Amino acid sequence: CSSDLIGFRRRSSRKSLAEAPPKTATMGLKKNANDGPVCTFVKGGLTGFIEAIICYPTEFVKTQLQLQSKSNPEYAGMADCAKKTIAKHGPTGLYRGALPLILGSSGKQAARWTGYETMANALKDDQGKLTIPK
Repeated sequence: CSSDLIGFRRRSSRKSLAEAPPKTATMGLKKNANDGPVCTFVKGGLTGFIEAIICYPTEFVKTQLQLQSKSNPEYAGMADCAKKTIAKHGPTGLYRGALPLILGSSGKQAARWTGYETMANALKDDQGKLTIPK
């Protein structure tokens, strides 16, 4: 869980320039051999947080459309609902009520990542391959 937690880094596994393939860029949350359960928990929490931040505005607009009056609708569609919400409450209006979902998603993903990594490590054989016991 070092500097590779979030970042952008170039890497190459060969030393000779003649043998070296073009360098590839890697970005995101990478697995390191020394990642422990705390680091895995943090990575899972960040994943849930990012997922909730990206998806919540769409869920908010969908819910507003579902809850509006059928006989006298306030919104003409998703774009109209988002536009009116932003006009009335500002851009953060699309995140009203988001905190419970963000905290829940972060905790859920953190638990999933940690549980998976713990079980996967327990089931690895001597060569480090993930196998299911027979």
